Amino acid sequence: MICKNCSNSYEGSFCNVCGQSASVRRFNFPYFVKETFFSSLDIEKGLFYTVSQLFLRPGAAIRAYLEGKRVSLYVPVKYLLLIGALATYVSIRFDLFLSEKPGPVLHILPVDYLAMFLSFAEQYTTVINIIAIPVFALFSWLFFIGSKYNYTENLILNIYITAQQLLMLLLMFPVIAVMPALKGEVIAVYSAITLVYNFWVYFSFFEIRKLIQVVKVLLALACAYLLQFMLNYGIYLFIGDKLKGL
Repeated sequence: MICKNCSNSYEGSFCNVCGQSASVRRFNFPYFVKETFFSSLDIEKGLFYTVSQLFLRPGAAIRAYLEGKRVSLYVPVKYLLLIGALATYVSIRFDLFLSEKPGPVLHILPVDYLAMFLSFAEQYTTVINIIAIPVFALFSWLFFIGSKYNYTENLILNIYITAQQLLMLLLMFPVIAVMPALKGEVIAVYSAITLVYNFWVYFSFFEIRKLIQVVKVLLALACAYLLQFMLNYGIYLFIGDKLKGL
């Protein structure tokens, strides 16, 4: 048997060089759930390797993971929960999303209403991001439905993207801590960077070569961000009264 991770020829249930299981196969949803809940956290090169690869060559690294190199990166959901928990703690502990003045785009909303909505976004950061992942996966799959990747594989792609975006938020926190007066500007820069990162990962993952493919990436992101906002707004309206009573 040839190991999909290191190309070593071996016999048995695990590769004798890298330790990857012989049962590795293409992801579908049942297999994805199984890998999420029953896989080990043991990986070949550690957390910092996962972080660096998702910054330096995210498209190639995620493609390699999907194609069988499963001990190279952290299991996607576990990586998301680790980074998401840290990001949620920091955002709540240090009022990361709350500012005294609303930005110019949101100034049309009443200040009290805006504060409540931002408070909701702050307290439920991880939940909001989890809700957004299937939305982004849906549109990346729909707009690139002719590619070889199924919906579950697009789900994994967007899990890694979301986790890395939350990590960027953590990396920007020291700037906010040192210069709290610039918190609004830093968050605006963060939002722009995460959008560019999302575009870059799609661009490299789907190996974009044609202008029409660039347009598809832009449309997929535009549709996903719009639907994400609508879902977040709907959820906020659904539990808004409960928040007001706190």
